Amino acid sequence: MIVQRANSSTRGGGSGSGSGQRGYDGPPMMPQAPYVPPPYAPPTGHMPPVVPAGAAQATPIVQLLNMVTASDLADDAEYEDIMDDIRDECSNYGTVAELRIPRARPDQPDVAVPGVGKIFVRFASSDEATAALNTLAGRQFNGRTVIASYISEDDFGSGNY
Repeated sequence: MIVQRANSSTRGGGSGSGSGQRGYDGPPMMPQAPYVPPPYAPPTGHMPPVVPAGAAQATPIVQLLNMVTASDLADDAEYEDIMDDIRDECSNYGTVAELRIPRARPDQPDVAVPGVGKIFVRFASSDEATAALNTLAGRQFNGRTVIASYISEDDFGSGNY
């Protein structure tokens, strides 16, 4: 079987036999931009902590964000369940000396309370806090990605959340 290409231009002798023809006869092609890969994203299910453990002064107190909302904390039974869940999980990394989850008072729901939506865990040592911070940051809790950082002992002690 012989296939003959029709010649749409007068270049190259017009016989279509290949003598003198140049490759592509169509309209000019647009130059292709080089491929630029997207920025690196950590694998799904793990994000680095907000303040990497080696980059800040470690304290025995970890602040956990994006875990609860004010409405999650409104019901007393649900609040206690959340406290138990957090205490149980954090005890895997060391001794939980204190756990604070600020919430609005049931008798004054419209009064702003500093730190609502944040969870504060004081461990027995900075090493335990670091272990918790490195493991909990990026995990899922109630469908939310946990953000973890240290908080200074002065801010924790004074309630400066």
